[in-house]
Amino acid sequence: MRLSRTRLMFSGLTVAGALVLGACSSGSEGAAPATAAADSDEKFLVSDVALPAFGPEVAIAVQDQGVVQVGQANAGTAIDVYVDPLCPACATFDSAYGSDIEKAITAGDLAVRYHTLDFLAERSASGDFSTRAAAASLCVAEGGDAAQFVGFHSALFNMQPKMGGSDDLSNGHLSAIASAAGASEQVLECVATGANLDQGAAAATSSSADLAGKNDGKVSTPSVFAGTEALDFTNRDWVAELTS
Repeated sequence: MRLSRTRLMFSGLTVAGALVLGACSSGSEGAAPATAAADSDEKFLVSDVALPAFGPEVAIAVQDQGVVQVGQANAGTAIDVYVDPLCPACATFDSAYGSDIEKAITAGDLAVRYHTLDFLAERSASGDFSTRAAAASLCVAEGGDAAQFVGFHSALFNMQPKMGGSDDLSNGHLSAIASAAGASEQVLECVATGANLDQGAAAATSSSADLAGKNDGKVSTPSVFAGTEALDFTNRDWVAELTS
């Protein structure tokens, strides 16, 4: 069974054509409760990862401060997408708009700079899930395959552990997801050993500061910016309108 964008139920509501996502904000979450219910073991089973149908013209690059850019060189529009792998609203965002974003990237209309934050790390069972996911994402990005990276990025949300839950994804789980996306043995070793943990943490810190600088000091995910302009993604057609 392929991982699907419909596997995760939306946590948002549709009102008059708008999607109300909610958000995760830095400083508003406490420590994970000690009595949290256990997550299902089945949720962490990895079978397959759906990859976008990118052509060779879609490039991937790890930029300064660990930002991962995906898109064609002459893409008409560039956006910055800020997410935390543990944020439920980010999972809803990816379910709602991931396919639209992938199609715009494929068409050469959009380049995306992916920022993986980790301010929710302490809300995971391991205490560092978001940071390890950020590190694993860098490993996959360094593999140089844009489709594998975007597939891995979405799979993290399809298999997202509960915030405040009693279990989350180990490095072994993350490596298995990367393997299902077709990553090389070198990438899998990078993920499994947590080789990029320091880089992932530094990139998350840098991206949080970057977002705060654009957002009146606030760190909230998901957030999407075109330059310094915050985009209203509650409009279900925002990708099409942005790239038209």
